[in-house]
Amino acid sequence: MKRIQLIFCVETNQQTKTDFQYIMSLIDRFYEYNNGHILIKPVYLGGKGKYSTQKNIGMVNKLITQFGAGSDNSESYVFICIDCDKYDSDPADRQFLTQAEEYCQARQNYDLVWFCRDVEDVFLGHMVADKQKKAEANRFVKNHMIDHIDVHRLTEKKYKAHSSNIRLILDQLLPIKKSKMFSVFDQFPHALIEVINWAGLSVCPVFIFFVYHSIT
Repeated sequence: MKRIQLIFCVETNQQTKTDFQYIMSLIDRFYEYNNGHILIKPVYLGGKGKYSTQKNIGMVNKLITQFGAGSDNSESYVFICIDCDKYDSDPADRQFLTQAEEYCQARQNYDLVWFCRDVEDVFLGHMVADKQKKAEANRFVKNHMIDHIDVHRLTEKKYKAHSSNIRLILDQLLPIKKSKMFSVFDQFPHALIEVINWAGLSVCPVFIFFVYHSIT
């Protein structure tokens, strides 16, 4: 089986690690990866737009080289993870996104993972003051708040507030947990009932309960 390494280049620094906490919460919930064939590594960029500094490029290349040493059956994928910020109102932020897109497109096995407006806005539903970011990330992980996120917000193709494209990308590389393949019902537990009511059908509530829990 092919070995793969996923390298997440995140804007936060190594002291706070907040961005990577949210990403790993998502991976833990939706994907199978503890099989010895998938390695996940962070690179803490230490600020916005620093993915192209010589220091950070060197860190990425080192991880790629180390992972591929002595193996012809391994491949690394690099994700430049950035916040969209005021992409829809500030030309500088929009230009920043365009440059990041071009940077990834010019490199093999690179993808741009974006969070609009930022990673907290996607996972918490609102932006957070800098001094509160570490505490909020810890609370998110401790309380398993990833279980309650609207999964549709993680599969957007275009920039949109409170949204990201992260699952669009990871779904192509990581095996999805079978128990979460019907995660739409996690977000809308009454969806099945609503569909049945819309269709004018009459079904025993106990049967609906059984169906719902058998697929989730």
